[in-house]
Amino acid sequence: AQLCAQEAHRLLASGATLQRDPGRAPEPLAPGHLAVLVRTNWQGTLVREQLAALAIPAVSASRSTVFASPVLGWLAAWLDAVADPGRDGPARVLVTTPLFGWTLQDLAEALARASAEARGEAPPGDPPPASGDDLVPALAWDRWLETLWGWAHRWPTQGFLRVFDAALDQYGALERVLGTPQGERHATDLRHLCELAHTHERGHRCSPAGLATWLRAQG
Repeated sequence: AQLCAQEAHRLLASGATLQRDPGRAPEPLAPGHLAVLVRTNWQGTLVREQLAALAIPAVSASRSTVFASPVLGWLAAWLDAVADPGRDGPARVLVTTPLFGWTLQDLAEALARASAEARGEAPPGDPPPASGDDLVPALAWDRWLETLWGWAHRWPTQGFLRVFDAALDQYGALERVLGTPQGERHATDLRHLCELAHTHERGHRCSPAGLATWLRAQG
């Protein structure tokens, strides 16, 4: 535990940066970017105490508590949308989760514009960006659906973790989560759930739908 905390301290003091999006400047490595996986609650307590001794903030999540986190619903929503990217319902649910940050008004305007475009009635030019989401250049519903198709297409060759990590990077999702109330807690839960889901997928060769079913069964 002490060596782990010392390594975390070394990384944080090294001036290392993290570039989650090629379109943005690198950001300084912060405690919220690090995760430590342990086998028991006791090991987690030891690591947390050693981190605290070095003034590094930390939160912990056990297997039982992480499956009760609201973050499980966000991850399951992503899996639902990737499992069936041709359906509007899962796509609507996903885009309004804290991972992607669209408000219900954003969604209504996007759907209205998509409907108007289909009828040839939309005004020229792009609509304004989704509220709070500079990485979505316009309220373009068709563009969002194309993104889901892209993730679904890559799943068979890249698997869950690579595709999901790329999705988080593409939309700055972790940064968005960290900026919300309980952001550190939710970011930790998300990392833990990703590791658990990755392990299950590797062992069972799950499809997105199968992995979503397994996740919900744990809650």
